[in-house]
Amino acid sequence: MPNDKDSRRPPGPMSSQADGVTGDLVRLMPRDLVFVMRFMGESQYRLQSHFQDFIRAELATSGITTETHPMIHLFIENHAICCASSCFPVFRCRASSASTRSSTSPATRHR
Repeated sequence: MPNDKDSRRPPGPMSSQADGVTGDLVRLMPRDLVFVMRFMGESQYRLQSHFQDFIRAELATSGITTETHPMIHLFIENHAICCASSCFPVFRCRASSASTRSSTSPATRHR
């Protein structure tokens, strides 16, 4: 016998406010809203370059260089892009924690 969990219907409205979905979204923001920074231009290039230099140096310690492996630069570039891309999602915060951090930042506490 089917129960409420088996229902395929979308859930009903969460609020009875006149603005409906908009009101629900505003109410859920402290819990669900996430701010994401996106690095562009020189910042993105500098992070990728850092990983390229790091990978190149680590490979060189094992004797792998562009002289011994002429196409290794493609490997290095591809993996540096992957490493840089994996760093970017780390730079994000929830709306509620952003306001908490700003009020307890070291610069604010020393005033």
